[in-house]
This record gives sequence, C-alpha cells and structure tokens, in this order.
Amino acid sequence: YILLCGFPPFYGDNDNQMFRKIKAGQYKFLSPYWDPISADAKEFVSKLLTVDWQKRMDAQQALDHRWLKDGKQASTHNLFEGNAMAMSRNTPPNPDSPKEVEAEPMEGEGAGMKDIFADYQLDRQLDRATSNINRL
Repeated sequence: YILLCGFPPFYGDNDNQMFRKIKAGQYKFLSPYWDPISADAKEFVSKLLTVDWQKRMDAQQALDHRWLKDGKQASTHNLFEGNAMAMSRNTPPNPDSPKEVEAEPMEGEGAGMKDIFADYQLDRQLDRATSNINRL
C-alpha cells in the first residue's frame, strides 16, 4: 500500500483510533493518489490486507498473483511525485495544503518497536478497563 501511494492504509487522530481501523481492516484507496494504480494492483493489496488470515493471500499466492506475473502493465511513472510530505507524516496528503512545505518530524521519532507495542498494550488495557467500568 505504502509503496504504491506513499502513505499507510491505516491512520487516525490517535493510536486507539488507528488500531481499531487496523483490527477492522478499514482502509480506502483514496483519490487522486490511487487513480493511476491498476485494478490488479488494488486487488493484490486488498488480498494482503484481509483481516481474516484464512482468507488472506499467502506468500505463494502473492507470488502467483496476476499483478506480479503480468509485466505488461509496468509503468515508469513516478508514483511518489507530490507525496513526499505525506510519507513523512504517515498520513494521507491534504490536497488543500501547499505542495512544498518542510516535513514535520514524526511524533515519537526514534522510538523502537518495543515502545510502540508497549503503548499499544496500554491502549488495549485502557479499553478493557473502560469496558468493565461501563458494564458496572
């Protein structure tokens, strides 16, 4: 997904919102960023982002997918043109924002995966505690 449009499929105002979208498999092929991308490529990405592992494409199926096998649709067009700022923020680009703006540093830049998963675990614990309180 990121290699084709320049930003991740899942985003939100906070980690909790983003993780809910990840768990639900909620993503979109936003226009105009996905407009030049072929239907086969979109299908390939969709099959890799399927939440249910039993329905998700495995490695061999991915290698055998027609998008990878059919070299006729290869393009030399730079898909990242104008998307560099989105990549630096890990959010979809805002079409109303100026094109040439210095990239902002990412929040938590330099944080390791261990810190990211620790934060995720805390969010999950908070969600469970909130649910338990709401049940009372």
